[in-house]
Amino acid sequence: MQPIIIVGGGFAALQTIKMLRKVDAQVAIEIFTADNGTEYNKPSLSHVFSKNQSVKELTLNSAAALAEQYNIVIHTHTHVESINAEAQYIEASGKRHYYSKLVLATGARTFVPPVKGLDHSKVLTLNSLDEFHQSKSRIDAAKRIAIIGGGLIGVELALDLQVAGKEVTIFEPASDLLPNLLPRFVSAELERELIKSGVQVMTNTAIIEAKHNETELVLNASSSVSARLANIEVDEVIAAAGLRPNIELAVQAGIDVNQGIVVDSTLSSSISNIFAIGDCAEIEGRVMAYLQPAILSANVLAKQLTSSEGNLALPPMLTKVKTPSYPIQLSGKHIHTATRWEAEFTQNGIVAKAFNDANSFVGFVVTGNHSKAAFPLLRELQLA
Repeated sequence: MQPIIIVGGGFAALQTIKMLRKVDAQVAIEIFTADNGTEYNKPSLSHVFSKNQSVKELTLNSAAALAEQYNIVIHTHTHVESINAEAQYIEASGKRHYYSKLVLATGARTFVPPVKGLDHSKVLTLNSLDEFHQSKSRIDAAKRIAIIGGGLIGVELALDLQVAGKEVTIFEPASDLLPNLLPRFVSAELERELIKSGVQVMTNTAIIEAKHNETELVLNASSSVSARLANIEVDEVIAAAGLRPNIELAVQAGIDVNQGIVVDSTLSSSISNIFAIGDCAEIEGRVMAYLQPAILSANVLAKQLTSSEGNLALPPMLTKVKTPSYPIQLSGKHIHTATRWEAEFTQNGIVAKAFNDANSFVGFVVTGNHSKAAFPLLRELQLA
C-alpha cells in the first residue's frame, strides 16, 4: 500500500502526524517540506526580539528527531512541483512519489502590498523560523522600523520591537487597528496603549512610494483622511499585511479553491483522497490561521485518513492578542454580524458582549485586567 503523503512541514502538518500516530502506529507517512523540517513554536515569533531569543532557543525538534520519534520519512528542502490526482502521485525534485491519500498543509505566505519603488526583496517578513533567521541580524541592527499592517501580527510585533528599543511606526490603511477582529471602541483603546508605549500609529495611511538610499529607506505615506503626504525615514520595513494561502499546487491539480483550498467537514477537497489543513484550507467559507482550528482539524483528519470517520464541528474559539501592556481576548464565529454591543468600561479595561439583529449573543471582547471574564463568556457563547 502506498503511504500517506503530507506536503508541508508546519504546525498543521505536524499535528496531523501526531494525531495519526495515536490512531495508527504503523501506517506509512512521508512528509515533503521546502524547509529543513524543524519543529518550533510559531506564536513565539511575535516576541523574539524583546526576549532576545535565537533560532536555537525556538527550536523544539529537528527533522531527524521527528522522523525517529514518529516513524516517518521526511524529505527536507524538497519542492513539490505538481500533483497527478488521477494516478495519485506527486512530482518532487523530478521524481514521482505515489500516495494512498494526500494532505496539503502548504500554509500561507505574507502578503506584501505593492509600493512604487519598494524592492520586495528587501522587505522583511516573519511568518516562519526561516524568515526570522534571515531577518534577525538586520532587525537587530535597525533603529527605525516600519510595519506595514495593523492587524494581529503587526500589532504584536510593533510592541515587541518597541520593548526591544526600536522606533516603530505602524501603517494601517483602515481607520482602525485589527479592523477585522475588534469593534472600533476597543481598537481605539488599543491604539492609545500603543502610542503610550512609544509606538507611532498611522491609521488611514498607506505607503505609496519608497526610495532606497545607501543606509536607509524614505517612505512616502498618504493619509486618506487629510490627503497630506509624509516622508518617514526608516532602516527596515516589515510586512504584516495579512497572509495569502499557498494554493498553487491545488490549482494545478484542478482542486476547488476560493480564498483557500475548499474543504468540507471531513477536511476533504473536491478531489478524492486529497485533503487540506491549516493556513491553506478554507473551512466553512473562512481561512482560519490559528492554532486551535488546526488542532481540532488534525484530530478529525487523522480519523479520516485511517478509517474514513469523523466530522469537524468548530465551536466558538478564543483568540488572544498578545500585547502585554493591553492584552485582548475575543471570540465569536459570527461576531461580524453584531449590530449591538453591551460594554462595561473600567480603569482596568473593557468587557463587551456582541448581539445581532435577533438579539442573539454572538461574541465578546475582554481587555486589560479582565482576562478572567473570558472563559465564563466563552462557555456562555458555546451554549448560545
